[in-house]
Amino acid sequence: MSTVVLTYTDPMSPHLRYSPDVDIIYVRLTDRQSVESDEETPGIVTDFDADGNVVGYEIFDASRVVENWPTP
Repeated sequence: MSTVVLTYTDPMSPHLRYSPDVDIIYVRLTDRQSVESDEETPGIVTDFDADGNVVGYEIFDASRVVENWPTP
């Protein structure tokens, strides 16, 4: 599986990871471990840490749902 990682120099910026083989974007907001996930919106999964804080999001079918997302 190939992955494209977009990294920002600002430590407060999220880390974005795009996996074109499965067309998923992962937005990581913190280094805390995800212990629970919830799909409240179809195609968007929110990951939570042990304290219930959001640690990241998975966006499925990214090239279809994210306007102007670059595809390989």
